[in-house]
Parts: sequence; C-alpha cells; structure tokens
Amino acid sequence: MSAYREHAGQHTVMFCPRDNELLDQVDFGVDMCPRCEGFWIGNSVLELSGHQWPAGPQAWWRNAVRCPACATTGVVMVMKARTSNEVIIDQCFAHGVWLDRGELSRVMRDPVVTDLAKLREHLAALEPSEAQLLERRERWHAEQEERARLADIERKRLESERARRAIEEAKTVQQRAEERRLANDEKVKEAARLAEARRAVERQAEERRADWQRTHAEIRIQEDRAAIAAAEKARQREAEAADAARQARERVHYLVGRTASLRLELSTNEAKLAQAQV
Repeated sequence: MSAYREHAGQHTVMFCPRDNELLDQVDFGVDMCPRCEGFWIGNSVLELSGHQWPAGPQAWWRNAVRCPACATTGVVMVMKARTSNEVIIDQCFAHGVWLDRGELSRVMRDPVVTDLAKLREHLAALEPSEAQLLERRERWHAEQEERARLADIERKRLESERARRAIEEAKTVQQRAEERRLANDEKVKEAARLAEARRAVERQAEERRADWQRTHAEIRIQEDRAAIAAAEKARQREAEAADAARQARERVHYLVGRTASLRLELSTNEAKLAQAQV
C-alpha cells in the first residue's frame, strides 16, 4: 500500500518517525518534517532511479525507525537500516525510505552515486534553500495550534484504527481458537472412530479365532471319534480272531482226541479179529 492516495490525488497525513511531528508534503511522494528536517521519499519517487535503491548491505543493529506510511493504517513496522555510501538509510520495502537531516544532500551530492541521475535531478529541484528553510520554520511556529489540532484528529483516527484492528485481531484470534477447538473436537471424534474401528477389527479377529478354535476342536473330536471307532473295530476284529483261534484249538483238540479214540478202537477191533481167526 502506498503512503499516498495516488489515484485520488489526496495526500495521506503522516507523522515523523523521529519526533512524531506532522510531515509537510514537499512534492508528490516527498514529505519533510518541519521540526527535525528529515525527509520521507515514497517508492513512487524512488522508481525514478531506474533500479533498486538503496541496494547497500543491511545494518540490522540500527533497525529502530518505524515506517510512517505503515502507521497510517495502524500497523507498527520497523524499517530496515541499509547503508548507501556510508549513509544509514531506513527503508520500508513496501512504501519508501527515511533520511535524517543532511543525509539526502550527502547521498545526492556524493560523486560515487553515478546511477541516480533521474532521482538526483528530481530531488535537486525540491531541495530547499536556506531562505526556504527559514520560511518553513517560521510557518511551522505560526501554525503550531492548527498543526496540533490536525495532529490530534489524525492521532484519534489512528487510535480508532488501532482499536478496530485490535478488535479484528481479537475476533481473528477467537475464530482461530474456535477453529482449533473444532479441529481438536474433530480429531477426538476421529480418534474415537478409529479406536472403535480397531475394537471392531479386534472383535472380528477374536470371533474368527474363536470360530477357528471351535472348528479345530470339532475336527479333533471327529478325528478322536473316528480313531475310537477304528480302535473298537480293531478290538472287535481281534476278539473275533481270538475266538476263532480258540474254536480252532478246541476243534483240533477234539479231532486229536477223536483220532486217538478211533485208533484205540481200531487196535481193539484188530486184536479181536486176530483172536477170532485163530
């Protein structure tokens, strides 16, 4: 967001980041503090340089100045300190740069700066003379009351904007907390669903295991019954075989006895026959 309402052609009131004084618009995109005589140069003016400036290394240990353009929206943004030809320049990448008193002249008049011709030409016409500075200082003293009134109005607007932002941030925080709570509730529900699903799977596994054990037991019982039946049949066959063997032995004994009896009877008959022949 630019520090200026360029499309509407209206200048946005800004405060000096050094002493909180109202900045005076010197030209479109250039403001000056009548108290400390520092300069604010917007990005719309810096684009005249034709390249990214300042492009020196950052001096992070000097980061302390707040961007006056960001402050118009109620945002506190500390600018990045950068070096350009041994001059510390505070830069807001979104809006512009701040130069303290005398720094603008040092940068623009330094012969080392050879690639800022367009920017130098534009700002050279805006650099105030000694008489202009004295006139501005006198006008600033004469307009103290009006400037204080305008500053008070702008500060109230900024306070209102900060309060509005604080309310929005509080609502955002509350909304995010509610979203996190809902997300946590959903996670709890999902965890409960997963736990129930695991329990269902475990129950199914237990039922399958019980079915397998029951089936296995039934198979074992059937096998045991078959083995018992086979053993009973074998015992019966053995008993039948033993009975048949006993009967065979008894038959043999009978036949042996009968044979002996017949032989004795034959011998007796033969003896009688022999006596009869004599």
